[in-house]
Amino acid sequence: MGTSIPRRENELKGAPPSPVKKYKLSPEELEEIVGKPIPKSHTKPIGFDTKASNPKKEKDVNDVPKVNKEEYLALRAQGLSRGTAAKKLGTTIKSIEKYWLKRWDINGIAGEEEEIARYKEQRKATKKEDATPPADELKADLIATEPTAQEYAPQEPQQQEQYTIPYIPVQLTLEQANALKLVMQHKPADEIVLLHSQTIIITHEWWKEELEPLNDLTLDEMIRAVYQGYELAKKPEELLLQEFEQAEARVGADSAAVFRTGLQLAADIFGHKVQGVNA
Repeated sequence: MGTSIPRRENELKGAPPSPVKKYKLSPEELEEIVGKPIPKSHTKPIGFDTKASNPKKEKDVNDVPKVNKEEYLALRAQGLSRGTAAKKLGTTIKSIEKYWLKRWDINGIAGEEEEIARYKEQRKATKKEDATPPADELKADLIATEPTAQEYAPQEPQQQEQYTIPYIPVQLTLEQANALKLVMQHKPADEIVLLHSQTIIITHEWWKEELEPLNDLTLDEMIRAVYQGYELAKKPEELLLQEFEQAEARVGADSAAVFRTGLQLAADIFGHKVQGVNA
């Protein structure tokens, strides 16, 4: 059964409450009360303003995992998200955001990014200091690696193998050779090359026909002919034999055999029988 609800009519008809009687304890009664512990049977009155202890709540607070700031920043510096970092540290992202970031005085995303950047700079500086050996170790290394008197002694320079560039004379016709001989009697070599580069090889009007063959030479051929020498152009058979004999100078020792085989095939195709090549 529930508590009955009093009717208003009955309340009005009832007698008013009796007045409150005040009573003052005597000194003897006060001495009996003061200093005695509260009996276990005593219950607090309803509405008494006290905060009852919550053992479950205290247990939860004590069971909160401790999170190290350096470990958290190290994980964040590796590119992990808040949730992943919290999971690796054995806590939750809610605990990180609601409690630990505030405890570390990190405000918002910008503040966290700033802390991560500062952590990276500190790590770089620490690695750099660890990589630099102490001064005592450097001094010991210098003493250990100091060259001896024997190492200071002058050493004879090693003779390098001299590599000579193979020379192949310029092939000139008889007319070109005679014209070059004529002009070299009256002009130095550098002036001949300069005049030829300017296409004014003609030194005198009456030499025009005699020097005309030189205009068929390229500048490179003129330079080689003037400074290195030349030889008269040979017949096709003589030229083929010369190329066959100078194969190594032209294409190198590794390709000389292939070059000679090609010359032999070309001679057979064009019907030339050259002694020393294909005959």
